[in-house]
Amino acid sequence: MKYWEDMLTKWGFGDGNSTPDGIEVYRDVYLKVVNELARRNGSRCRYVPFDRPGVHNFCMVVLVTKQWFEEDYLPEQEGQNIWQSVDNGNTLDQIALSNSESDLPMNEAVSKASELYLDLYLDVTVTIAPEFEDFLTGPMLTEDEELPGEDWEEELEEQKQN
Repeated sequence: MKYWEDMLTKWGFGDGNSTPDGIEVYRDVYLKVVNELARRNGSRCRYVPFDRPGVHNFCMVVLVTKQWFEEDYLPEQEGQNIWQSVDNGNTLDQIALSNSESDLPMNEAVSKASELYLDLYLDVTVTIAPEFEDFLTGPMLTEDEELPGEDWEEELEEQKQN
């Protein structure tokens, strides 16, 4: 779980400046495995995804009580391919956070999940947009630049001479 530690703090992923593509998919796989191992170990807590608003790292995980997870969070995820962040229309109850401290079974679940090479099950693909060919063969201008005039070669020569 190469990104797990970064998901635990708002300063993760270089303070949010180096978040990798597909990070929500990594987080989803990590959470499903960690929480299943925590369930099997008898942990009193669970992790849920939290898309932190504002600056810093947006892709976090937060620890909540097992009861809140099972009664309030999990039923809302029925039919969801990827678990939704607790801030997406879901009010994260202060009780769920205040009563949730990591316990030994959860620590063991995280440790075990880290040994399972979960990242090998993930394939994030980045593709090149079809418009790139047009960009590559075009003038490659930024929004602030203008197309050169018809006499651009002459203008360039004048600039070199001056």
